[in-house]
Amino acid sequence: MDDASLLIDQRSASLAGAGEDVRAWARGRRVFVSSLITDMPDERAAVRAAIESVGATAVMFEDLGAQDISAEQAYLSGVRSSEVYVGMWGSRYGVRMPDGYSATHAEFLEAERNGLRLCLFVHGETGGEMDGAQRDLIQGARNLYTTSPWSDPDDLGRRVRRRLEELAAEELAPWVRVGRTLFRAREITNDGKTISLTASVRGDAVHVGRPRHSVRTVCESSVSI
Repeated sequence: MDDASLLIDQRSASLAGAGEDVRAWARGRRVFVSSLITDMPDERAAVRAAIESVGATAVMFEDLGAQDISAEQAYLSGVRSSEVYVGMWGSRYGVRMPDGYSATHAEFLEAERNGLRLCLFVHGETGGEMDGAQRDLIQGARNLYTTSPWSDPDDLGRRVRRRLEELAAEELAPWVRVGRTLFRAREITNDGKTISLTASVRGDAVHVGRPRHSVRTVCESSVSI
């Protein structure tokens, strides 16, 4: 890699954002909630509360109301209109639809196709109690993504909120590498021609190795690149 290269990593573990920053990130953001509705009413309520507590909008099938389209079209449209997918998978796979998938499986696949950020939670993996199709779904997802367990609805709500805060932090303070210099960005703007970065630094070391990038000190601890 030559010293003029620029890399912005928005999928890495990031600094925790302040509460007001997280709420600004979440404002207007839609989070689709996927699970078997009849199996997890308490969990769904806890997840809704967690989503709304950070200022985002929970997209849930029970809120879609009467529509002149099929239920399958309605919930998949809900997935496509969202930016984040929260999947809660228990021991049951659910009723298969005409396409051969359960509703929750179809929602997960639609979220993958549309590039939603995925938050996957698994409960009830004990012995042979889990449906075979459900086990296959979970194992297939784990080939690509990480999942989290939960113990009860309150625990699930806390985990969902923490995950949303992590997603916010990844966008609010991503890792940036300019040449061989690595730092956290506090603000990134991109007008299609120029990428401007603002970062807080603790020393002059971040200024080294900047052949074709202009770095100027904005204040005592900030630089723009």
